[in-house]
Amino acid sequence: MFTLQKLNKYVDELQTVGPPKPVKLDFFLIEGGSPKSVHVNLNRGGDLSPLFLAFGLIEVRTCAVLYICTHAVAGHLGYQAGY
Repeated sequence: MFTLQKLNKYVDELQTVGPPKPVKLDFFLIEGGSPKSVHVNLNRGGDLSPLFLAFGLIEVRTCAVLYICTHAVAGHLGYQAGY
């Protein structure tokens, strides 16, 4: 299976099934005229921030804020649902 197919399957599972299976993705980019490999591990929790981080779309401190906010919201919703 190609990398983009793996990524699409991961996102589809996240939307339809629940927590997807972990996946390792390998991308190859041309940066400054030379090839560069980018490796990304997406875990079972469905967090896409490693993908965004690998491509420089977000910074490490943004990941920390997203992690804190996501868990705070999940905790609040769990409380609301009586879990």
